[in-house]
Amino acid sequence: MSGGSPVLKDLISELKHCFAENWYGSFLLSSNRHVWNVGSWLKINRNFVEKGDLVSSYSHVDCAKDMPRSAISPPEIDTIKEIMCHNEEIHALVANSFIRESESWPMRIKECSLKNGKIVVKLDRTSVFKTILISLHSNGLKYGSQERRGEVISMSTDFIPEDSDLSQLRLALISKVLIRVLEKLGYTISTGPASAACCLKLHLTLNPAVKLSNVSTLVCGVVRNCSGLKKEVNISADMYRRMRGRDMEQASVHKYGSLVHQPPWEKFIAALSDAAVTVDLLSTKPSQPISLDLQDKFTLSREKSSKGATFLLYNYARLISILRQFEEKVREGVYPPLAPIESADFSLLSSEEEWALLYCYVMPFPSLLAQLVRPDLPTFNVHVLIQFMQDLCKCLSAYYSRVHILTEPRKHLLPLMYSRLHLISGIKILMQSIFALFNIIPVSQM
Repeated sequence: MSGGSPVLKDLISELKHCFAENWYGSFLLSSNRHVWNVGSWLKINRNFVEKGDLVSSYSHVDCAKDMPRSAISPPEIDTIKEIMCHNEEIHALVANSFIRESESWPMRIKECSLKNGKIVVKLDRTSVFKTILISLHSNGLKYGSQERRGEVISMSTDFIPEDSDLSQLRLALISKVLIRVLEKLGYTISTGPASAACCLKLHLTLNPAVKLSNVSTLVCGVVRNCSGLKKEVNISADMYRRMRGRDMEQASVHKYGSLVHQPPWEKFIAALSDAAVTVDLLSTKPSQPISLDLQDKFTLSREKSSKGATFLLYNYARLISILRQFEEKVREGVYPPLAPIESADFSLLSSEEEWALLYCYVMPFPSLLAQLVRPDLPTFNVHVLIQFMQDLCKCLSAYYSRVHILTEPRKHLLPLMYSRLHLISGIKILMQSIFALFNIIPVSQM
């Protein structure tokens, strides 16, 4: 935009930084986990066809005052604001400048419009799908990881192995997830004596009174019994694991019958119960206490919390089932092998759920991961990652209910099926990566 408005230049520059240079870490998460910003741009989260993908406010005067007079035509300077509000020629000039600037970007702008003090951008979905999914598949489980920083963080904790109450278990889980996230973000973690090489010393504790010299302290909330709202001291971590194991077994019996009591199901039930315990203890902000229903019998509140873990595992298992069915049909000669992702026609992915899966979940994930942890404050919002995957699974579930991914083996249907398979196999990689951070063992059948 040579000679154009500095305001518009800045807005274009923000988009260029994200969609042409550094999309891997350009989304900023607000206090509402559904809202993301790209500089001055707000990422829209639903009704994309109607509302667009990104929106930004602009100042009519600032946008117009530095434009060449040849672009504005003869009016007096005091009427420029009015022209910017209503002049379609100026609107078209501004919109076209955004589209033109993005022509060389890997992820381009398809449409741009100005209305009521807002600039609304719609992205070229084909280029976005291709760029993001190729990056996701090529990185695999390293998607969202960052290069080694050369920075060492010393971590210590008040965890007492022989003291196996639920609060200690929560402290241990938080500590382990924090280490995995920091390592994925490129830090080196030292759990031994701190050395001069450490850029930060971090201590996790259940005791808010703990103060250590030159050490940042992260206080973790205790586990309470919801019947009395006091710290639970009578039910140990092992007792709670067995309790959740019985819950998972009972729920599985309702679905699979008495087969569940046979030895081959033991690992399956154990994976479900471990996942339930982890989600139970980490779905609340780490610094806040968490209240659990610790009655020995299976209760409605625990049934609802069980659905948190099983819902995640169920949606992952559905992905695995679809991909397995496809591979079986390839071996049987029903389908040709999956075409390489580089040759996939992502212009065929036209549903809103498909765009939401990529744009609201796959694309911002590296940014979300980077913002989970602020070692210097310190803060660690592990619960946001669980909520993120729950929201992802809700979107995925809605997609399953509306779309049949595996189609009849007709030649004209294969390109769409292949594009959808590349999308859901990418979602599988993303979910595997998140499960690994929580040490949750995903199951292939539910």
